[in-house]
Amino acid sequence: MLAILALVAVPAGVAEVRSVVAQVEMAHLQGRLSAEHRVGLNADQLEITCDRWRDASGTVRRLTHTGGSSDSFTSLAQTYDAAGRLRFAVWRGGAVNGTHNETRGCTLT
Repeated sequence: MLAILALVAVPAGVAEVRSVVAQVEMAHLQGRLSAEHRVGLNADQLEITCDRWRDASGTVRRLTHTGGSSDSFTSLAQTYDAAGRLRFAVWRGGAVNGTHNETRGCTLT
């Protein structure tokens, strides 16, 4: 099975999106992105958080919303390229009983 997977080439667009995500994460780790963290309540009065990373020009490079209740959680992380275009999003959800789900999507140019 692993040998078969190794033969499948990654489409150029997917490799480009992975590169954008890696660049944003590296810039954050190196302190080159300003980070904002906000906490609020949604319509059901449950706590939600929003984290936003911006580059030196003010362009949002990562936007993350996280929230939940006593028995479940969800998060949505969106990654943007230097032009501010959404390139990758991942939604994660889970519950205290151990169930979880993840959905990913990317924008190819």
